[in-house]
Order: sequence, then C-alpha cells, then structure tokens
Amino acid sequence: VRLFFSMKSYDTRDYNWVDYVRMGIPCFIGALLFCGYSQATLCNHLHFVDVTMLATTASRPELPPRDEIWKKTPTAARFAAISAGGWGASYGLTLFCMTFFEPGCQRGLCISLMILCVWW
Repeated sequence: VRLFFSMKSYDTRDYNWVDYVRMGIPCFIGALLFCGYSQATLCNHLHFVDVTMLATTASRPELPPRDEIWKKTPTAARFAAISAGGWGASYGLTLFCMTFFEPGCQRGLCISLMILCVWW
C-alpha cells in the first residue's frame, strides 16, 4: 500500500515545547468536538436539550425530562440543532486532521479557536 502523502517532508526537529502545545491544543479540542457532536448528531439527539449532560444544575432541579423537552421542541429548531451538530463535528474533524495533513498550520488553528471563543 503506497501512501499519497508523506510527513517526512516537514522537518520537526527544531520544535520546542510551544510548538508541541500549539499542535496539541487544536488536535485535542478537535477530537473532543468531533466525538461529542458526532455522537449527539448521529446517535442521540436528546443530548442537544439535556442540560445535565456535562454538569448538574443547581438552580432549577425541577426541569422536565429531556424526552419531553425534545418532543415539545419545534421541528425547525430540531433541524437547526442537528444541522449545527453536523457543522460542529465537521469543524472538530478539520481541526484534528489539519494538524496531521497540513503541518505548520498550528498557529492559524489556534487563532481560529480564539476567534471562535470571542464569537461565542
């Protein structure tokens, strides 16, 4: 099997710890985004309305179950949530793959993550 790309052409011998951190941050965040949004988009749509998925809420413990919330959600909002999940998974996959297939782009990816956080 012959690979059509080669990582040998990009020399990483002069990398220091800053370069490895710049490469690790987009790779880690991309993998995290891809796994989370792919699972929610393809397997379990209820994760889009579950406020207790990452942490429990202290202010409103009387929330209805996520099944009821998803049933009451308008169809257009459901479609928008699933579509946004697909875009989130695509962005995560782009972040993850560019660190391997486009060496040297780490600085640009870190800047795009900063802009994403500002826009959020």
